[in-house]
Amino acid sequence: MNEIINEDAKKKVKENQRTRLTRMLFRKSLISLLKEKSLYEITASELCAAAELNRSTFYKHYDNVADVMSELENEIRDKVKDCMYEIKTENPDSLLQPLYNLLCYLKENRDITCLILKHSYDRNFLNSIIRDVMIFVTDISDDWVNRNPVFSDYIIKYIIAGSMNIIENWLNGPMRESPMEISLMISDISIAIMGMKRRNISTANRK
Repeated sequence: MNEIINEDAKKKVKENQRTRLTRMLFRKSLISLLKEKSLYEITASELCAAAELNRSTFYKHYDNVADVMSELENEIRDKVKDCMYEIKTENPDSLLQPLYNLLCYLKENRDITCLILKHSYDRNFLNSIIRDVMIFVTDISDDWVNRNPVFSDYIIKYIIAGSMNIIENWLNGPMRESPMEISLMISDISIAIMGMKRRNISTANRK
């Protein structure tokens, strides 16, 4: 009986590994195709040819090409959340570290991020990432939210819109500033707007 259970478990593991590999191949192939044409121009047949997989395999996992794009977006969102939730401290600098982690990740994956920003069906992709950062910050800054119950939502949306533009311009530009410099810019502006105080950070930590 135990041998049968073990064989079933091994079979499921192999199936899961095969599924992950198949989905990864489709995602990588979509990234390659996005460098040549828009998402709307990519067909399931083209994606299958690029991944060297058949159409039946594609439709076993996805309904359309947009589903692959959504999976790419969710993968980045999940990794961004992983970056943020590494933070354990609760202090006025709490915005800085998750922003820095986020920007380091976006810089390391600049090509993929820019492609998704350019071709995503969800035009609020970056907006949603910044919102996740702000929700994280406000969750550990309950005191500020409680002191500003009427304006907190407006202020957070204002900060999200400004942060989104700063990051998008940075990603699409020559990226002369380091992730820490951009993090400090957004953090300082946000803290000033929220009326919070941040401890001095040495110049050495600004790079």
